[in-house]
Amino acid sequence: MSAATAEALDPIVTRAMKQGIPVVMVDRSVTSENFVSFITSNNVAAGRIYAQWIVEKLNYKGNVIMLPGIPGAGSSQERVEGAMEVFSQYPGVKILDTQYTDFSQAKGKTVAAAMIQKFGKSIDAIWSIAGGTGTGALEAFIDAGYKDGEIPVTVCGDINSCLLLSIKHKIPAINIDYPSAMGGIAIKVALDVLSGTPVLHTYQANADIMVTKGDETASVKADQWVEDYAQPDKPYDYILDTGLGKNYDPSTFKPDYPS
Repeated sequence: MSAATAEALDPIVTRAMKQGIPVVMVDRSVTSENFVSFITSNNVAAGRIYAQWIVEKLNYKGNVIMLPGIPGAGSSQERVEGAMEVFSQYPGVKILDTQYTDFSQAKGKTVAAAMIQKFGKSIDAIWSIAGGTGTGALEAFIDAGYKDGEIPVTVCGDINSCLLLSIKHKIPAINIDYPSAMGGIAIKVALDVLSGTPVLHTYQANADIMVTKGDETASVKADQWVEDYAQPDKPYDYILDTGLGKNYDPSTFKPDYPS
């Protein structure tokens, strides 16, 4: 299970566990510890890394707009918490506005467009929750007439389009995918539970840091370059970190079921 909001799903998960139904959480957890295992990526760390990179790219002074996902969603809240731990340490960095985007590209674009209308060229950085939201925000700046090299430094993640736009329009960008490979790990853990194999209470899926070339900072170094990680021959909405390899094609993929 994956909780849209942690508090709402908690009593249901607790009830299932009391009835002897083992529950494996993936992506988003509940408020209690009443589950067998939780497969996640470190959202707090990602939020901190994004914020630290922005702070250093702005040379410790500038204005940020924040575009988180859904109120109450664990992945969104944790990334915001991690970011604010960092931003709060630098008085020269100001959060101009924070607006939720439902993880949506369309809403991300609408929200960013309204912020551009309100704050204009005083926006120095875009902190977004994920690649869809980041893509929408970049599209809003492009539609507003910002030229290549003028669009604020940005956070991407997950989706090919955000990285391709960053490369095309010379936008300094950072990317930490929220690995969809967690789904496969969750299935394996669930099968282990059913077979009686001991499992960990929490599994952390690894995620690399990608930065556009020339945009590493003192604290944030790239595991890969955005320019090498993006896939121009793949669709705009292609999910990059599937866990199935760079040549994965959903139209031809055949799962290798165990006998």
